[in-house]
Amino acid sequence: VMATFAHAVNPSLVTKLPFDTERAFATVGMVARGPNVLVVRTDSSLKSLRDVLEQARAYPQASNKLRALGVTSPERSPVWPHIPAIAEFVPGYSVESWYGLLAPAGTPSDVVARLHMAMVQATQWADFKRKLELEGLMVDASTPQEFDAYIRREEARWRRIVKDNRIKPD
Repeated sequence: VMATFAHAVNPSLVTKLPFDTERAFATVGMVARGPNVLVVRTDSSLKSLRDVLEQARAYPQASNKLRALGVTSPERSPVWPHIPAIAEFVPGYSVESWYGLLAPAGTPSDVVARLHMAMVQATQWADFKRKLELEGLMVDASTPQEFDAYIRREEARWRRIVKDNRIKPD
């Protein structure tokens, strides 16, 4: 299974998932991650993230040409190094898209290891890297253990965000 950001968020939002995200899968590894981008129309008076934050505080109620103001990863993206990270203005801010491989729970460790090695090899192909870059993503071929820890941190973080903000799906 190719899992995404939703894999870490859904357990906090959907009370009756048809599976337990912590027990149903074995992690193989993260494939790639990348920021989302905060944009405004190019003719907008908002020129920076600081402008957006000031406007949002002043007016708290909530075209085909856009201006990128910030990326949501904790650091600037190597794909768009000229766009600041929102974390440069809001310390600790990070909301990334990510993609990683999962296998069914109970998959033998030698099979997980072979899948992981095949994933790592695939992420080194120049065409694959180029396609990821076109989507604003960066290869992040983590180990199964690193990916599992990342998912657990993301699940805990989003559980807290959903609870603290009383977010409910419609």
